[in-house]
Amino acid sequence: MSITGLARMCKTAGSARVLFRHYLDSGGNFVNTADGYADGRSEELLGTFVEETNSRDRVVLATKFTGAIEPGNPNATGNGRKNLLSSLNASLCRLRTDYVGPPELYQPYILFDPDVVGAIATPGFEVRGFS
Repeated sequence: MSITGLARMCKTAGSARVLFRHYLDSGGNFVNTADGYADGRSEELLGTFVEETNSRDRVVLATKFTGAIEPGNPNATGNGRKNLLSSLNASLCRLRTDYVGPPELYQPYILFDPDVVGAIATPGFEVRGFS
């Protein structure tokens, strides 16, 4: 399930909530979102829905990063380590969780830090909350 698709189909948080619950009840277990969808609001809604349904242990949450969330800040865009860590930390807060599946490069054609690609490509890579 893509939260972008959910947002396109639903005009209110209430209708999105109903659709999310139906998705879970139908056996859905993978949800894909991104830090830039609706300026992070999609992650906030998803975090709320997962919390309300107590479904965190049976849902794989995936998120993407890369987009310029802070216009004018060169460290807040792209696929470098700084943006990866800060974007995922913010996503974890919005999603109300301490881990997500492997993060996806939203725009993989942009130049990126080889350490980031190596970390993401490592089997078992999982992002956990940062303190």
